[in-house]
Amino acid sequence: MQDVAALAGVSTGTVSKYINGQKISPKNVERIKKAIEVLHYMPSPLARNFARGKSFDILLFIIVEHPIVQSTWLHELPIIQGINDRLRGSGYSLKIEIASMEAKKENAARIENYARSKYVDAVILLSPWEISDEILVILDYHAFPYLIVGSGKNARQCCSIDFDNYTPIYEIVGRMREAGHARFGMINGFQNQLYAQQREAAFRNALRDLRLPLREEDVRHGDYSLESGIELCGELLDAPDPPTAIVCGNDYVAAGAIRAIQSRRLSVPGDMLVSGFDDTIVSSAMNPTITTVHVSSYEMGRCATEELLKRLECGEYEIQSRLIKSRVIYKQSTGANGANGAQ
Repeated sequence: MQDVAALAGVSTGTVSKYINGQKISPKNVERIKKAIEVLHYMPSPLARNFARGKSFDILLFIIVEHPIVQSTWLHELPIIQGINDRLRGSGYSLKIEIASMEAKKENAARIENYARSKYVDAVILLSPWEISDEILVILDYHAFPYLIVGSGKNARQCCSIDFDNYTPIYEIVGRMREAGHARFGMINGFQNQLYAQQREAAFRNALRDLRLPLREEDVRHGDYSLESGIELCGELLDAPDPPTAIVCGNDYVAAGAIRAIQSRRLSVPGDMLVSGFDDTIVSSAMNPTITTVHVSSYEMGRCATEELLKRLECGEYEIQSRLIKSRVIYKQSTGANGANGAQ
């Protein structure tokens, strides 16, 4: 820019005004145009945005377990696609940073750096784990635009988008009871993960409302893997008076549970009922097909981005929080007829 200013015989401030579309004299416009042509000068978009006080970048800060389990990616990739698709044509670009849920101090320091430096204009926090209060305090202190996808439990007065983990599990337990089952078990995911906690709360409350007993040893926690389903279901089945209806944290766990049941020459749904969650390909590929829960992950990402763009444009959110409805898909593992049963 200094070279352009020197050749045109104007100040760098005048060149800056020209580049940013501000009004200058026609005479100086011609001088600067000629200087730019001679020097083949290309204005830096980054520098131009910095001068305007905006980066036109949005940060997606993903907080996950380490290493990342497969079911996490299957859930979060459609969310990322929804965010990216809504940003297309908006003038904003997407930056992605993946952080470990165990590195709480480091994560807070990273967010502090973004909030202070203004390298990005807003942050979307995506995590099935609880977002630390320290991160939210930092963002609130700097009045920095942000939105939480998942982890709505501690979203406080900010805007959050989440999906319903509770209602589908409560409904599934009721349907299993209607099928005649009274002894229930649950094979869940990580014990300290919000989604797992919400699903377990629904499971326990449904049994309480149905006035059915629950032994604590019939609730197990794993890592959402097929292997955990096999192992933990095997433990349930080998105990005295095992449950005959098992609610699982996701489809992989449910598939593992069915394998454990079948290895003991028991049938699903003849002897036992099993349900999953997430509506993955596994639920349709298994024999029997698995009753599951469909989550509109893509819609979560799209809605979250829509709300954040409104905040950037008008300075406030139109909603405080939104819960995306989830839908149970009944299949053969709970006694529904056909591959996909009754919706």
